[in-house]
Amino acid sequence: MRGRHAAGGWSPFWRDIILRTVLALLLVAMIIFIWWLFSDDDLFTEAVPTTSVAETTPTSEAVTNVTEPEAGTSTTTRPATTAAIEADTTTSTTAPVATTSTTTTTTVPPPLDPAQLVVRVLNANGVQGVAGRLSGRLEEAGYGVTAPDNHAQRLDVSRVWHRDGLSREAALLRDELVPDALVEGIPLEQEGIDIVVVLGRSFEE
Repeated sequence: MRGRHAAGGWSPFWRDIILRTVLALLLVAMIIFIWWLFSDDDLFTEAVPTTSVAETTPTSEAVTNVTEPEAGTSTTTRPATTAAIEADTTTSTTAPVATTSTTTTTTVPPPLDPAQLVVRVLNANGVQGVAGRLSGRLEEAGYGVTAPDNHAQRLDVSRVWHRDGLSREAALLRDELVPDALVEGIPLEQEGIDIVVVLGRSFEE
């Protein structure tokens, strides 16, 4: 007579039930995960409070109060930056500074009168009596004259020598009486003599 074996472990029926249950749960979990992954709605995020449009957007009445100009005023509005630039330009404009030019005028004294000058005539052309005759003409013109004399050497061109500061007076004398002469500073001053006239060969009476 065969003995009965005691049933060991889980029966095949229960194993199948548990296995199928686990597989079903895994399938459901996978479906939920895939649906959450591709869904537009975030089920796990709390709703973020939004600001009401009425709170952030100014009402039409407020906009009207801001933009509507008062009666009798200009409707043209300028940006604040433009007005600030114009104001800065107006205030930074410097007034023209009046410049005064000082002109220094040097007063030149008139030439000395012929009566204040002493002239000596020297003969350097060899024509006898020419120095005496010119001395007479100078005296008639109002000059003070000394006795005429001969020059140490002959000259081709006449000279009118003058002391320092008497160049204008010497030029006037030359223009009036010895137009062919050169006006030069006196090479050797003589006491009491202001101008020396040396008559060269170019001199014509």
